[in-house]
Order: sequence, then structure tokens, then C-alpha cells
Amino acid sequence: MLGKSGAAVVVGSTGVWARPEGDFKDILQSAPLFWAALGVPLRPPTGSETFGVNSAERRAWRYAVASDTFDFVVLRDRPVQHLLAEMRRQGKIVGVVDAQFDSAGTRVVSARMDFPAQEYRFTFSVEAVDSSEVFGSEIWARP
Repeated sequence: MLGKSGAAVVVGSTGVWARPEGDFKDILQSAPLFWAALGVPLRPPTGSETFGVNSAERRAWRYAVASDTFDFVVLRDRPVQHLLAEMRRQGKIVGVVDAQFDSAGTRVVSARMDFPAQEYRFTFSVEAVDSSEVFGSEIWARP
């Protein structure tokens, strides 16, 4: 989907709506990277192989689904917490994410997504947060 223009609504890893209408395949395959950029990595799908390690400095986990492998690392040993993510397809890097949290470690303040094969980079920063809408905590999955 990168390199194209349009809009989509994605809930978890399910496509709900898209303009122009069409195949969600490209964006849904890399949905875990987009969620990681927002600081909310998706839970590994049921039946996927999952591996992990936890220490004072970092928490890391990996899961594999078909030919895709996802790696996530939360770096806690820096002044500012980072969530790093990488997606590989058949061993080749599809995309990487570096999401930086605020000093309290509660929300992402900036993120960079790189897709090396397409030579695309997407960056964003958060200038303000509007908390007027409240969603139940049960819809958000933190690792």
C-alpha cells in the first residue's frame, strides 16, 4: 500500500474500510509495524511460534506466521523508552520501526518507519493528545 494514496480503517489486523476500494493485502501484512509505530504492538496470532526474553534493560519477543517473522524490543535502559520492531518475509527485511515514548513511558511522541526494499520512510511526531474520547482498556493489548 505504501507508495499509493488512499485511506483505510484497520482494526487490529482486520481491514474494515478502504478508499479506493480494493485489496487490503499489502497494508494488513505489515499492520503489526503500524501498530508498533503507535506504541501498541499486536499480540501474536493464535498458533504462532513465540519466543521472548526479559531483563532490566529490555524486553524482546519474536513470533512467526507463515513466511513472516516479527521481532519487537522495548529498550528501557535509555533516558527515553523506545519500541523497536522489525518484519521479515522469507528472511528479507520488509520494514523496521523505532517508536520513542515520552519521559514517563506512557505514549509515543515520535516514530520512524523504514521500508528498505521500496526506499520509503514514514515519520511522525505527536504534538498534542486529546483525551476527550474514552475507550475501555480491554480493547488495547500491551505485551
